[in-house]
Formats: sequence, structure tokens, C-alpha cells
Amino acid sequence: MVGEPAGHGRAHWRGSWPAATATDHGLAWHVGDVVLGRARTVLAHGGVLTCTQTRPGELQATVNGTRPWPYQVGVSFVMSGGRVGAFEGECDCPVELDCKHAVAALLHYLGSPDGPGGRALSVIDSGVDSADQSQEIDEDAAPGWEQSLTQLLGASRKPRVDRDRVHTLLALQVSVALHPSSGPFGGAGVRIRPIQFNARNRWVSTGVSWRDLRYGYYTAQYRPEQLESLRGVADLELRRNPQQALTTWIGLDGPGGSQLWDALADAQQVGIDLLLDGAHTPVELSADPAEIALDLVRADTLRVRPILRLGERILDPDTTALIGQPAHGLILGLAADRPATPPITVARLRRPLTADLAGMLDAGTIEIPAPDESRFLAEYLPGLRRRITVLSSDSSAPLPEPSPPRAVLTVTRGPGHRVALHWQWQDESGRRRDLDDRRGIIASDRTAMRQTIEALLATEVLPDDAIGSGPDGPQPQTRHLLLGAAAVHFMTSAWPILRSRPELLTELDGPDAELEYRPASGQPELDLGGHDDGDDAGSDEDGDETAAARDWFGLSVRVRVDGQDVPFELLFRALAGEDSLLILPSGTYLDVADLDGRWNRLRELIEESRAMDDAGPDELRISRHTASRWAELEDTGLLGPRAAAWRERMRALAVGSGERYAAGPLPAGLQAHLRSYQREGLDWLRERFDQGLGGVLADDMGLGKTVQMLGLIAHAREQDPAGPPLLVVAPTSVIGNWVAEAARFTPDLRVVPVTTGGGRRGRPLAEVIGGADLVVTSYQLFRLGADEYRELPWTALILDEAQFVKNVQSKGFRCARDFPAAVTFAVTGTPLENNLMEFWALLAVAAPGLFPDSRRFTEHYRLPIERGGATERLDQLRRRAAPFLLRRTKEQVAPELPPKVEQVIEVDLSPRHQQVYQRHLQRERQKILGLLQDKRSLDDHRFQILRSLTLLRQLSLDPSLVDESYRDIPSSKLEVAIDRICEIVESGHRVLVFSQFTRFLARARDQLHHLGIAHCLLDGRTKDRSAVVEAFRTGVAPVFLISLKAGGFGLNLTEADYCILLDPWWNPAAEAQAIDRAHRIGQTKNVIVYRYVARGTIEEKVMALKAGKAKLFDDVLGAAADAGRSAGSPLSADEIRGLLE
Repeated sequence: MVGEPAGHGRAHWRGSWPAATATDHGLAWHVGDVVLGRARTVLAHGGVLTCTQTRPGELQATVNGTRPWPYQVGVSFVMSGGRVGAFEGECDCPVELDCKHAVAALLHYLGSPDGPGGRALSVIDSGVDSADQSQEIDEDAAPGWEQSLTQLLGASRKPRVDRDRVHTLLALQVSVALHPSSGPFGGAGVRIRPIQFNARNRWVSTGVSWRDLRYGYYTAQYRPEQLESLRGVADLELRRNPQQALTTWIGLDGPGGSQLWDALADAQQVGIDLLLDGAHTPVELSADPAEIALDLVRADTLRVRPILRLGERILDPDTTALIGQPAHGLILGLAADRPATPPITVARLRRPLTADLAGMLDAGTIEIPAPDESRFLAEYLPGLRRRITVLSSDSSAPLPEPSPPRAVLTVTRGPGHRVALHWQWQDESGRRRDLDDRRGIIASDRTAMRQTIEALLATEVLPDDAIGSGPDGPQPQTRHLLLGAAAVHFMTSAWPILRSRPELLTELDGPDAELEYRPASGQPELDLGGHDDGDDAGSDEDGDETAAARDWFGLSVRVRVDGQDVPFELLFRALAGEDSLLILPSGTYLDVADLDGRWNRLRELIEESRAMDDAGPDELRISRHTASRWAELEDTGLLGPRAAAWRERMRALAVGSGERYAAGPLPAGLQAHLRSYQREGLDWLRERFDQGLGGVLADDMGLGKTVQMLGLIAHAREQDPAGPPLLVVAPTSVIGNWVAEAARFTPDLRVVPVTTGGGRRGRPLAEVIGGADLVVTSYQLFRLGADEYRELPWTALILDEAQFVKNVQSKGFRCARDFPAAVTFAVTGTPLENNLMEFWALLAVAAPGLFPDSRRFTEHYRLPIERGGATERLDQLRRRAAPFLLRRTKEQVAPELPPKVEQVIEVDLSPRHQQVYQRHLQRERQKILGLLQDKRSLDDHRFQILRSLTLLRQLSLDPSLVDESYRDIPSSKLEVAIDRICEIVESGHRVLVFSQFTRFLARARDQLHHLGIAHCLLDGRTKDRSAVVEAFRTGVAPVFLISLKAGGFGLNLTEADYCILLDPWWNPAAEAQAIDRAHRIGQTKNVIVYRYVARGTIEEKVMALKAGKAKLFDDVLGAAADAGRSAGSPLSADEIRGLLE
């Protein structure tokens, strides 16, 4: 042991010792003047109660402090040259190390006769351990009386320890402080600390502490299992007091002390003894818990006294003290006013002493007057037995045999066929508790209760969801609600069986307690009533129905069973699978399995009418646009003979629905040879026009929609030669094509193209189109001059490439929807590109009565279909739209069309090109992902995000499109594409080259010009489109460079048999339209399509995104391809992230 300067860790002292005063023995140098002064005060006030030298250089002392019982102090020291050369003190006070109590103990010893003036404790300065120079104190030096008694007993008075010559043994020293209590049992403060068996065969606390054991200081000498066991005790203490460091002692009586019992039992298993403080008397740890019980004794009256017992032994209050607040254990064999009575035992309580049990214990013996005994036994004894053990130790008060709790089932029946189950236990006193409450239940009662539950479950009448997990295994759920069919099944099947069980008490209450359930005796029937909207409108003075009265009918649909009306809400719920039974308020019920698919079709019709037309709960509303609903109602087979009158009314209405059309002769003004499908299309258009209905002509691209519409226009002029003109609205790029096609196929029509706005025309629109049969204008001019167009009369409105008005938020859509033409036709090869609202927009313009409300359409059709899985709604939408949508694909009507062969060619960027792309990719990715925090961020920064995506797409093509400083880096893709174009031209073929970026087309044009290859270019800046197209069609230029936006539609370029797409786009419909400039009716050669994709760039992600956008189009229209996202449709946040992965 070496010197330790105060406030420092242990260190070897190299210099000379400071001079000591006459009274401090050099201690000031170790602990400082402040601690030394406090120690002298403790000493002067007689604070050192005991101080014993346990071995040379070691002291054990008890010193008074601020708490009720003394502090336990251990001191180790070495004397050198008349002064304290080394010092270490341990104490169970809050300071713990080198405190004033330890210093006071050493001062006391140094001033005593056994101090330096008495037995020599100093050692020479050579550094030899004082223990090696001192006299060993062993049992041979014990007093004579002690040696005699030892020989008589044949053993040491100390506990015998089997010496482990390899390891140092550990034990737990137990310190007990008894304190009085107001009740019969006193209290005890019990603390433990580790001690070790030293080389002198003594148990000592020096050199071992909780901190040493927990943190591994000098622990190699201990048995591993003992070390780990005591570390577990220390860990438990740290968890109990996480804000406090380990101290010298751990208290069993503090908060959470009850957690230490298992740890003490584990310690005992590895040979760690409990030894009482001082004489180290063994302390036994009882394997059995103690318990509080009530002892009934009869003298002149019945008396109830609280007792503590351990096993069958009733404990003496004088030598028994409770541990903890609330008490969780006890100690036996110690009393404040008498010597200890071994064996000293500690034991845990079977259950902690709660406040009410403590009050009972403190109250002492209670006398029960004779007149109250029967009430005590009937009302109080059963409850006491649930809380505490009750016995009669002398058998003077025979106890009645307890009866176990009995199960109770209360069934409450409420409106709406609701049955509430409540399971409880009822004890012999009549008190009830919930089924899963086992608190205070004795073992025998729990066994009986478990047997009751097993018997009830064995009946197998309870539904599976009414059975849960309880304390002793499966059991009925304490509370359970049964609805609808489950309620009927329970009351008709389970309830009669449960009521007959002898171990179960049953109760039935509630407002519907007397309601009787019975199955329906007959099958449901459908009945029709109704009205039309002429009921209020009245008739004109000739007695004819007004136009409004002929527009729609409202059928009142009723279902009856056993003479009772069935509310549609009940029928719908049952048919939707929400209930297996259809239950009427009277209690009559019908198994839904008896309702076949016909009733489901009725449900679909009613739900659609309610959702789309704001019809009543039992009303099916039918108009000219929805006459297909009546056909479907008849197809169900549910209508009986009483519906004959309604059949006549609906037949008249169905004539106007346009669901069937008859073939007719071609208009005389149409000079064209039509294919069979084109004649059918013309008949379909003509039928709708004659009935005042519009529609959507959605034939695949390249199937001749324009000539079919010209046939309709010729038919309209034959019907009313002097009538107002028809208005065609088309993209600017195809106005010329309409004029040319009209001149070719309907030369007798006077066609007026309107290509300038009112300000530039200089004349009113009415004057410009005077005498015209057909007026053709652009969407832009139609939108800008909407008021002027609306003021004029028109026979019909025809929207070519109608996807231009698919955005319901756009002004173009509003202008088309509100246009006052008698009929409107939408013409498009892609009626649906991104979502069903685009489809609704076309139908809202061409068939405005079909789905009049966009919100209702969204709720009933769009959301269920787009989320997936709503196959019934999808089929229903197809049926409703079918009369107003005509779509044929090339595969269906033109099998002779040569095949289209598509090939994706992946291009590797050059190293320099790749380096530039990756550098920009990292920067743009970080920027975009930072903007995608939430939907609002996406909406606020959409322009910036799309700009970054466009930059990455341009970088994939040619770095110089982004920055002219990269002009010296050649475009890898353009080099490959130009080589392929040269091969195509040299082979005598003609090729269409498409790109989204006109500047990239300009790069291609420059290279073709350099190579001397004839070519022409069409983009948004091209003035004379017709001349450019004609140059390609006549073979002057075998290469046609086309901007995807400017030339992706309205062109017939069947002279080309090769198509090259230089950059992919996430709208496959736009790409398909471009390809179909060549792959269309009139093409006689195979069409080869090359798609160039830069490997390892955003273009690969665009291809993947495009591939996932085809299903919705295919599902709704039943076509095989052409689904996609339009260029104007916003990308979602997830799709943007996918492009950057």
C-alpha cells in the first residue's frame, strides 16, 4: 500500500514526506485540513463507538453520524517513520471513501494504548509489506476460555469455511437495524455488502466493494460463478437507482428491494453465504415464502387475528421484523431487547404487504359478536379468502367448505340485431368480477374455474372470435359484441345450449330481449313502381309529353319477402358480403346464399344510379344516355309479368340510346372506297348524329378516322343542305391535312380553314365562314375566340385529336363542354393516357348526360379502378361507355397490315461523355431529392424538378445541348444513329427520325448535310409544312427529321418503312402516334423501329417507367397497347425518385 495525496488517485510517492504536526500523524497530507478538522470534531464528540484492529494495518469501526444507526467503517494504513505513510478508508456514508468517519477512527486508534506507543505497527522504509513484518494473530492466541469452549464444541465459533486454495471466497455481510412499529410486528432495515475470506481465515470487507466487483477491479482471484452472481446484484441495484452510483451497502428495505430476493437465492446456489454483521453469524435464506394469514379462534366469541407464518409455523412478533415499505420480506431471530436466537432467517413474503393488509395487520385481533357471526361467514369470509389465507390454528372455529366462483353470462340484445355478451364470475357472497380477473383467487378455486371454462368451451357453440386468451389458457372474452348473422346464429343455436348448462348462470335483457328470429319461408321478389320527370313538368296544351318528361324515368325498385319490404341498405350489405344473412327488423332472416348473381347485378345498377345521378335509395334512374341500365335490369331475369308496361316505355327510350345502328348507303357526296370497318364506323356515327347523340371515335391510329368523319359531314349536309356548318377543331399542324382530305374525299363541300384570330383577320368570323359547309380551325384559335364561335349556329362540333381537351382544368375543355352545338364528336386514337379523368373529360364533351358529375364519377369509378381490384366497376364502366365509344385496333380490322418490328439499341457513352453525365447527375439528384420532402414541396418546385430531369435527358443525348463548352465531346448516340441512317439510305429505304429536342435534330441535320444526304426537317418553326411533307413523300429527301410534338400526329407517311426514335419519352402513346405515321393503312412494307437508349443514364429509367403505364388503357378500352402518360401529365414523387435511382 502506497501513499495517496488527497484529491488524487493512487500514486507512488517519490519525494520526502511533509513534516507532521504533533497531533495529525501526517493525515493532513492525505485528506486535507478540512476533512481532518471534521474528523477531530467527530472524535471530540465521542462519535467513534467501537474501533477494533482486525489485523496489522486494518481497522473495523462503528462511528456515529447523521442517520439513526452508526456507520460501518474500514481503515487500511501503513505507518512509516512515525507518520501515516499510506491511508485508505471505506465507509457506508454517502462520501464512502476517505471520509471524516474513517479519519476519526484512525485518530482514535492512533491515540489509544494500542497505537504507535503500544504495539509496533510501523515498518521500515525499505517498502516491505507490514503484513509480512507483523505478528500473526490466530486462534492459538485466543483467551483460554475461548480455546476451552472451542475444544468442547469441536469447531471454531466462526463459521466454517472450506478453503479454496485457488480462489478467494465471497460472502454477503448482512447489517440489520431494528426499529419499532405501531403494529404487532416491528420493522427492520436490512443491508448487504460483499466480504471476502482472506489468507488469515477471516471474513473482511477490506479490498472488496460493489464497485470493485461490478466494474472488474482486481477480481481475477474470485470464483467466476460467485463474481457473476454478485455482479447481478450490483446491476439490479443500478437499475433500481439509475441516478445513483453504487455505495458500500445495498438495502433490501429501500424502493424496489423486493427485486433482490431472486438474486439472493441465485447467490446462495453458488455458495455465497449470508453472514450477520459483527460476529458473522450465518443467516439462512428461506426457500419458502412467508405469508400473512388470518387465524380464526373461538373463545367466548369468534376472534380474527392476523398472523405471519412460514410454512406451518406461526411466527413470534417479538422476534420477527418486516422488511421494506411496503413490506415484502421478514427477518426472524432478532429482537431489540434480547440476544439473537439462531437460526437467523430471512424470507420473502408470498405477496407484498399492501396498505389494506398492513392495516389489518396493525389492527390486531378483531372480535365478531355472536349475532354477526353468520353474516361474517356468508358475506365477509368469502371475500377475505380471496385476499388472504384464512385458517383456524387450533381448530376451535370450524370453517365452512368454500364453494368456487360460478360463471355468469349476461346477454344484452339491442336494436340493429346487436347481441352483447358479458362473462363474469360470481362468488359465494354474490359479488362479481370479470372473467379474466384472478386476483386473490386461491389455487383450488382457480382449478375449479378452469374446469368450468373447459366444460363451456367443450360445447363448441361459441364463435371463434368470442374466445380469447386468459390467465389459465383459452377462455371466452370478457366482453364481446355480436352483429347481424353472428347474433342470429348465437341466439338460435348457442343460447339454448348455454342456458341448459348447470355450471353457468345466464341472464337475458335489453330492449330486444323478446325478439324471435325465424327463417323466411319464401323467396324474395322484385317489384317495380316509378315516375318520370314529367310528373311535375306537366304536358303541353295538345296533351303531348314535354321534352323533359321524355328524357328520363325513375324506377322505384322494391324487394319483398314473406310480404315484408326489404330495405335496400340491408340487401346491399348482404350482397356486398358484409353479412351472410339478410335480417329484417321483424326477425325474419334470409340466407344470402339463396340470392344468386342476379341480385348482385341489381345491386350494382342501384348503386351506380345512386352514385352517378343522385337517385333515391331504392330508385333506378334511366335516361337516353343510360338506357343500357334497363337492358341490364331485364337481363337479370328478376322482372316478372307485372313489368310489361315498363317494358313499353323503356323500349321507346332505348330507341334514342343509339345502342344499335343499321347499315345504310354511303352519302352521295363522299367519294371514297371505304373498308368494311370504316363503313361500320360511318353507320355508327350517322346513327348517333340522327338521334341527336354524340360519341367518341377512338379507332387505333392509322385506321382512317378522318375519312369516316368526312362521311358523317357529307351525310349531315345531305340531311340539311342549308343548315349551319360543322366545326372541326384540330391541332394547327393538321389543319392543312383536313383541308386536303376534304378536297379529296368530299370535293363538293365548301371548306373554310380559319388560321388567324379576329384581330389579324380584319373581318368578323361570320363573314369569313359565310356559305361554308365545313369550318376547320385550331384549338388555340377556338379557345381564344370562344365567345365569337359560340355566337354562331353550328350543326355539330368535331374535336380531332381530342386528347387536347382531356385536362378538365383547362380552358380548352371548358370551351368544348359549353359549346352550343346540337351534337359533339371526339376523335382520338388515345382516349385515355394517364388516368380516368381524361376519359371522363372526353365523355363529358361528347356524351354529356352519361356521367354528368366529375366528383361522383371519381368516387364511383375512377378511384376504385385506378387503385386496382375493382373488376366489377371496370366491367360496368365498359358497359356504360360502350354505346358512346367506338374503338377498333389494327389487329382487329387490318390483319393484312405488314408487321411492325421494334428493336431497342443500347448505346454506351464515351468515357468523357459518361464523366460529364455522372458529374451533373450527382448534382441534380441531390437537388431534386432535397425538393421532394412532401407533396406540397413537389407541387411548389415541379418546374425546377422537371427542368433538372430535362437537363439529364439532354446530357444523355449530347453534352453540348446543356453547355456549349462541351462542344468538343462528340454525341455517342448521334454517331451510332447517323451510321444506321446512312445504311438505310444506301439500301434504298426511307426513314423517319424523331426526337423531343429540336436542337438535337439540328445536330443531326448538320451531320447529314456534311455527309451529303438529302433530308428535310419538320418542327414548330416550319412555315410550309405541306411542302416539307411533299418533299419526303415524293422521294426528294429520303430522311425526314421530325419533332415529336410537331409531327407526331396528323401525317400520313407510309412511304417510310424505317422509324428511329432518338430519345425515349415516358408517354408510349406519343411514341406510338409517331410510329403510326408510317405503320398505317396503305403501308405495304414491314416497318422497322429503332429506339436508341443511352446505357446507364436516365433514359433506361424512362423506358422502365413507360413500360408500367400501359395497363389502365388496356383495362378500360380493351385494347392491346398504347397506354401511357402524356407529356403534360405530372410525374409523381415516387416516379421522380425512380428516375434518379
